Amino acid sequence: MEELKERQSSEHSLREVNDPGIQVIDTYYYQVEGVRMKERLLIFAADYQHLDQTGKLFYLHKDKYKANCCILKKYDAILHAKVPRNKIYTLKKGLRSIYINNYEYHLMCYEDCPPPPPEPEPEDFGAKYKSVAEALDRVEKDWSGLLDAETEYYEKHLFLSEKQRASMRRMLRHQKNTIDRYKNDLNEMADAYRKENQEYKVERSENDLFSGTER
Repeated sequence: MEELKERQSSEHSLREVNDPGIQVIDTYYYQVEGVRMKERLLIFAADYQHLDQTGKLFYLHKDKYKANCCILKKYDAILHAKVPRNKIYTLKKGLRSIYINNYEYHLMCYEDCPPPPPEPEPEDFGAKYKSVAEALDRVEKDWSGLLDAETEYYEKHLFLSEKQRASMRRMLRHQKNTIDRYKNDLNEMADAYRKENQEYKVERSENDLFSGTER
């Protein structure tokens, strides 16, 4: 379990390595090129780094504090009533580019920038979660058999005091609680991973805001 947590944390840190060739705009943003808009189109650099080949929902936000700018921001279900459907887009990460509703747009880069760093090979965490869950199921099954045997032993033992029996009950209950805690932790981690990597389908074609190369 601990190794799985560390590996998943490491996988996130790899995704957050900045590409020095992409030009940073106003400290926090990347600029999307080739869009058919009067305003500049920006995306938070941190949001871009967390994109992958799984579609993520973003919405188009007109920033009142930044003149002549629109920003692609992460969409959340709580924004459902506030964001019109035609302002929601599916984004995927490209090579110094971004796919908006399956159309590719390049990011503004520095002149004569070096080639992009290689993308780290993604780990199959779905398979790892399954493997750990199966191992925990085996441990729980083995422990259940041991628990029955140990319970029968201390309940029927003639020379154990009630205090000693109570101590053994606490010890066995602690072990059972530990297994349950690991299973709960695993379920929470797996659920968070599924939600983070949930793919959103593109439900509408590109509109007049953008033009690009379809993927």
